[in-house]
Amino acid sequence: MTSEEEKKAKEMKRDAVLGRVNLALLHYAGYVDAEIAALGDLSEVPEAKMQELVRKKAMKASAEYIAESGVEFESFRKADKA
Repeated sequence: MTSEEEKKAKEMKRDAVLGRVNLALLHYAGYVDAEIAALGDLSEVPEAKMQELVRKKAMKASAEYIAESGVEFESFRKADKA
């Protein structure tokens, strides 16, 4: 195997691993397969975009939990001041 072929093989392996890690991260964050598929090749999604996606999903889940619990946001502010 030439050095160029070795370099290409390492790059392909890196891309495959990165794609799998990003897939697992998105699943853990709560994304469904259809949402993930819309992102395209996960090995090409920049780290900052992955962080943003996970953060958005966590914020959405938190907001839904608070809304479902019936607790008003003002009660959190009062608790923080105490």
